[in-house]
Amino acid sequence: MSLFNRNYKPDTPPVILLDGGIVSLSVARSLGRRGIPVYALDIPQNHARFSRFSKRIPFRGDNVPAWVEWLTGEGLNQYRGAVIFPCSDDAVEMAARHRVELAEHYFLPEVKENLLLAMLDKAETYKLAEKIGVPAPKTWVVNDRKDIEAIIDRVPFPCALKPRYSHEFRGKQFMKKLFIVNSREELLREFNHIHNLGIRHKFRSDLIVTEVIPGEGEDLFQSYYSYLDEEGTPLFHFTKRKLRQYPNDSGNGTYHMTDWNPEVAEVGLKFLKGIGYFGLGAVEFKRDPRDGVLKLMECNPRLTNATELIRQCGFDIALFVYNRLAGQPLPPPGEYRRGVRLIRPLRDFLSFRDAHRRGLLTWKQWLGSVLHRQHFEAFAWSDPLPWVMMTYYYMKRIMKLERSPRRDQSEIPVIITAKR
Repeated sequence: MSLFNRNYKPDTPPVILLDGGIVSLSVARSLGRRGIPVYALDIPQNHARFSRFSKRIPFRGDNVPAWVEWLTGEGLNQYRGAVIFPCSDDAVEMAARHRVELAEHYFLPEVKENLLLAMLDKAETYKLAEKIGVPAPKTWVVNDRKDIEAIIDRVPFPCALKPRYSHEFRGKQFMKKLFIVNSREELLREFNHIHNLGIRHKFRSDLIVTEVIPGEGEDLFQSYYSYLDEEGTPLFHFTKRKLRQYPNDSGNGTYHMTDWNPEVAEVGLKFLKGIGYFGLGAVEFKRDPRDGVLKLMECNPRLTNATELIRQCGFDIALFVYNRLAGQPLPPPGEYRRGVRLIRPLRDFLSFRDAHRRGLLTWKQWLGSVLHRQHFEAFAWSDPLPWVMMTYYYMKRIMKLERSPRRDQSEIPVIITAKR
């Protein structure tokens, strides 16, 4: 009997994974194991295409217009009525901007379109936080050199220069979320460089300058996850810590651990309810060591790289979202396990190496933190091919870059509780 016939019910809608890297892989493993038909478009960012828990859809085209054209054309013949999981910011933007034409044929995220787009716009996210009284870093929008010159005497150094729309920025010409600048001259130089690249490569080059919340450590980055219904009632609560990230000043998490932090849940829920949020939300904060206050870093209106961690701790968040969108009975959130850990071994070692060089972390401290039972984003004995292929493509890319002249340093890759 095929995978997709096991436990399959005629009224169980299939799932289409458009994008999302490691997120789509976790969704495929979660839902595919339960006999829910999972299909992954054959595009480079979709690691689920290698999983035995999904079926690959041959596809040409690696951008939002191509996805929309396929979904409203050829894809309708076989996948009408499917649940679309937006596992990346590009897919979230597609779901928001093309909701009218897609909602007629597919199940889409429940978040309001204007809030989906606001969460992708870092400047708008911080503006909403300020409006409802949730602390966030000081932020200035800069569209041209005059904007920089107008604020430069008020900006504290070091500061961060980053895009309003990071999903368009990262991966186009840069492999990092933001640039830390330490002087007026450096800020002007980096702004001109990034702004000109945006114009040249035809992606949105709107930038923001933000205050840097200082400090590194295992207790600074905290996240809250929930799903709010039409009345604004949270259907579950979940918190976790990001113990390390790489690059250390601006990267993705390399080591996460589940916990339960009532303060984080309270502030996260205040933000979501305060902006009138509806649907799945993941809010990340950083505790400012200068005043001890949690300050908003970002809000993701989708599943995140910690999806596998949440599944491993006993709460299948992908199944919860699927059932909600498909109109199926919701699985009870119940109690999730605290202290469950998920690590990206190579990148966490790189994070440690950088911190060690700066005298922030000793070998003993690092080893003590990782000598626990671990879970992994990609590797699974029951489904090894995705990890093998990810490693292959990563090494292939590194070798290609090593053989090529590097004109620009920016092109170098940086290696639940129940409802209360």
